[in-house]
Amino acid sequence: MRPSALPWLPASVRGDPDHVLALGIGLAFPYVLLSWQPAWLKFVPKPGLWMERFKIAMGFPMLAAAVWLFSLVSLHYGERSWWLAIFLVMVAVAAWIYGEFMQRHRTRPILAAVAIVVVLATAYGFALESNLQWRHPLTQTQSPRRRSVILMASPGRRGLRQRSLRRAPKAAHTG
Repeated sequence: MRPSALPWLPASVRGDPDHVLALGIGLAFPYVLLSWQPAWLKFVPKPGLWMERFKIAMGFPMLAAAVWLFSLVSLHYGERSWWLAIFLVMVAVAAWIYGEFMQRHRTRPILAAVAIVVVLATAYGFALESNLQWRHPLTQTQSPRRRSVILMASPGRRGLRQRSLRRAPKAAHTG
């Protein structure tokens, strides 16, 4: 396995060759099974409208993950983080213009290319540079005060209890 592929694996399998082997076997098993028994291919669902609906349905968990990841941006940029959302929406509009007017070979592809450049330049200049000021994240004193809490197991006690992240390393050493 290439070392560059290792960071893309989930944290639970990183570093343990047995887990990586189990992951590979698990991913290959359906293909190996169907190649040994080609008659079982009749039980595999046929492509159709259900695939389009499944693709759309699987987009919602991806959207939820993106929203959660976006919530972490406010730790670095505070109230200015919404400008990053505006920038990402403008990039999505530019991608839609590219897909709709340039990839489908519609009329006036040069006009579409100009529109893409204008949208991306506006997004970069207006949202990122002017309002988000992405080159200058908030310092520790400027960031909104949030109490970060982790759950830690306490030796000799049942269950978990909350501890502040500031006290966690000291608490981990003392028990």
